[in-house]
Amino acid sequence: MKSIQSKFLTIVISSILILAIIITAISILYMRKTLNTDSDIITESVANTEALRINDYLQDVSYTVMTMENYIRLTLRGNTDILKDESRRIEYEDTAKNAFYAPMQNLEGIVAFYLRFDPELVNNEYSGFYAGKTASSSTQFVEREPITLEGWTKEEWFDLPKASGLPTWLLPYTCHSSKIEIISYAIPIYIDHIFIGVAGVDVEFSKLTEMVSAISVYDNGFAYLTDSSDNLLFNPVTHDLLDRAATHNHGFAEEHKALDNGMTLVLHADYSDIQSDSYRMTMIIVAIVAVFLSAFIVITYILTKRIVRPLRDLTDAAEVLADGRTDLHLDGCKTKDEVGVLATAFEKTAEKLGGYMSYINALAYRDSLTGVKNRTAYNEISTELDLSIELGECEPFAVFVADVNGLKKTNDKYGHEVGNKLIVKSAKAICDSFKHSPVFRIGGDEFAVVLRGEDFDGRETLLSELDARCESSSVSVPDAEIEVSIARAIAVYESGLDTSFEDVFNRADKKMYEDKEEKRK
Repeated sequence: MKSIQSKFLTIVISSILILAIIITAISILYMRKTLNTDSDIITESVANTEALRINDYLQDVSYTVMTMENYIRLTLRGNTDILKDESRRIEYEDTAKNAFYAPMQNLEGIVAFYLRFDPELVNNEYSGFYAGKTASSSTQFVEREPITLEGWTKEEWFDLPKASGLPTWLLPYTCHSSKIEIISYAIPIYIDHIFIGVAGVDVEFSKLTEMVSAISVYDNGFAYLTDSSDNLLFNPVTHDLLDRAATHNHGFAEEHKALDNGMTLVLHADYSDIQSDSYRMTMIIVAIVAVFLSAFIVITYILTKRIVRPLRDLTDAAEVLADGRTDLHLDGCKTKDEVGVLATAFEKTAEKLGGYMSYINALAYRDSLTGVKNRTAYNEISTELDLSIELGECEPFAVFVADVNGLKKTNDKYGHEVGNKLIVKSAKAICDSFKHSPVFRIGGDEFAVVLRGEDFDGRETLLSELDARCESSSVSVPDAEIEVSIARAIAVYESGLDTSFEDVFNRADKKMYEDKEEKRK
């Protein structure tokens, strides 16, 4: 006849064996599901971040060429007759060329910039200038003789912008003079609806390929570039590896992100990289369970009562983990035996899962259009400041509120895509002005900034800088330039007067609407 202790041991050992299998299965299934889901999210996040970084550079290039276009339009408006006088035109070309040297040298990757007037307007096929870098002068631009408009790539860098009336990015090609692979950005110039010519820059294609080559995700992930027809433009790995990656037996996550220059950034990550962590974790869990069960048969006979409670805690923790919660508390299981080892490993597993979940949650605090913080992040900092005000521990701060002027009119006239560009330009001006403060998009065209420290002390100066940035910023549409204009105001927290963050915000919001009304008048 078996004793009660033997029966109890049999039940306990059987229960622990079943529990271990359940815990292991749940951990492995949940971990693999989470890792595979996270791999897609992480791949998309990396693709978004890297595409934004590349687009930021491309926008810097486009802004530089837009500066050339604006200069030419402003200096020639009402005075285009000088282009028909050869001596006056040459003098103007020298002045314009010298004005562009400094901004071109400040932008990395620019190898040449040029201005070409329409031969039909000035009766001269070589009118304009072309300044480029050479191997012997990698930091200085040297003027070269303008190339002929007959043949070569004239139909791309000259005719396409002229025909479309829009800025044009050219796909990679080999420069006829420097023999390096470049991409070009050209803008047609119109004055009073008359085509004047084309201004543009040549950019080393290697500037983009270096940025793409530096992109990685997991152990073997990589990125490459294609054109709008999925033709390969740049691939940092071998073609064999690219072909194998496209037919990988383990599957893969792949994200395609359109770039501002018409190319597509493709980010590839193999699931096998993610699953390798899953395999290692599975072996660790299985090993821990095997060690625990082997030792438990011996020590349970002596320590049955002491082990029952830790096992109950482990069971509760397994249920918590199965429910998707990772805030496990296993202090009662930290015994100096296999149960303690299992508890430690279980906590580490939960901690890693919690880390993945925290990372995913962090993605929810970013505004997808502008890249600044969103309303969720704004609500959190508002709650944080409310608590510090309530406790009387609040440091000096101010709230900046801004609203984009003319957005509805822009959307109605040019469409929401242009309206979105106006929002993005406004966000960039605000971020460039308040570099040390969190910027939030709290509505469709409404932004808020919490100023503390350095930005708080220099808020009036930064406000003036913001106004200046807005005055010099615009969104180009055919036949027009939409000026970036925002209504804005700042309110400072006053201890003893303000009882919440909302009080400060409301003052700033009221001043902002007064500013909007004043600008409207």
